[in-house]
Amino acid sequence: MGLFSEVKKFGSLFMTIDRALRGQDIFNKKVNKMLKPYKLNWRKKREVNEKLQDLRRLVLIEAMERETGLAPSFKQERDELLKKHAAPNGSEAIVSIAGEINNRYNARDTDDAKWVDLKVQFFEYSAKNYQELTELKKLASEAQRLHANSLVQRAKEAYQKLVTEENNLYEMVESSRPENYKAAWKEVSYNDDYNLTARIIKYKTSLYKKQGRTTLLWAYNQHVKDCGGDPQRIEKGILSADKYWGKAEETQSALENLTKSAQELREPQAVKSEQVLESDKVR
Repeated sequence: MGLFSEVKKFGSLFMTIDRALRGQDIFNKKVNKMLKPYKLNWRKKREVNEKLQDLRRLVLIEAMERETGLAPSFKQERDELLKKHAAPNGSEAIVSIAGEINNRYNARDTDDAKWVDLKVQFFEYSAKNYQELTELKKLASEAQRLHANSLVQRAKEAYQKLVTEENNLYEMVESSRPENYKAAWKEVSYNDDYNLTARIIKYKTSLYKKQGRTTLLWAYNQHVKDCGGDPQRIEKGILSADKYWGKAEETQSALENLTKSAQELREPQAVKSEQVLESDKVR
């Protein structure tokens, strides 16, 4: 069982790395295509290529961290890249590098350039989502320490919903690549598809506020603020909320059981009624 689990874990990591690198190589290729009309001198070309290489490494490292965590050598490389680009974390560094190139060179005058813009918008969304996921993970860990099981479950559910949403947006952007779009024989123009996808990403990104996007994280951050950062008061509030949610879950479970019991009691009666009706038909 242990060996199977390790093999499965390795397979998942390999797929994550492969997806991240293939996607980034396509992005870098389209950026280079986008740069051709600018006829950059060798110094500018080297500068952009270096940034694209750093971007590729950061995308890889971030994908690995989310999947399994990082080995010391990768942590060191990431720290060096964060220092180089003056960013607090990998996601912000990705946004900084990709955003700068996009703002400086992307005229959005071709389908490939528009797709590059979509990818950068996704990076911005992903950075916001990463912060939310990090805070939810911390909340779940703190709740677990306090044995606040209902809160742990709610935090994990909120976390998984955001992971699923990000995966869906990633697939949406990837399927919007011009070559994929043309192969699908879509009836609307690529410009319409680009505008729709951009609106969706911008809307999702706008949902992230300073205190959090999810109601759970927003309420927790507000509670911490109200408590003035006092650990004892914060813990007391967590346990109180967990107790309330636990009772709510018990009530919901009891209602579901009652409903199920009522259905089971009705079923024999329903069968009997059908039998009476059938016998009436025979008569």
